[in-house]
Amino acid sequence: MPKTSGQTGLHVLIPMGPGVAFPTAKALVELLGRILVSRHPDIATMERRVDHRGARVYVDTGQTGRSRTIVAPYSVRAVRGAGVSTPLFWDEVHAALDPSRHNLLTVPARLVEIGDPVAELLNVRPDIPQAVRKLERFVD
Repeated sequence: MPKTSGQTGLHVLIPMGPGVAFPTAKALVELLGRILVSRHPDIATMERRVDHRGARVYVDTGQTGRSRTIVAPYSVRAVRGAGVSTPLFWDEVHAALDPSRHNLLTVPARLVEIGDPVAELLNVRPDIPQAVRKLERFVD
């Protein structure tokens, strides 16, 4: 599930369910990042150095690690405009997406109007080890 960071970025939340070992979760994230970048090298990169990315989107799989944090859904950020880390539906992710439109003043009405995209994730129990095995076929 995609969500705005509350600033300029996007995060993708992946439901893991209970009992998934950290190495398995990390493997899944790394595989997804590598597949995304290999299939879309013109728009996506895993390059950490900003000056080497160009206009490409940074796929930061390094945030999935021990002692790493990510802003929780619906957190208000301490930034000008009071941006909110806002869960999205996939059809809302497009070139014209403006994360700054999701702020302390607009998000409550959005929830009433379209509901909570996070609610869909609460009962999902995917087989993560199986997903990793299937995705490994797509990596060079």
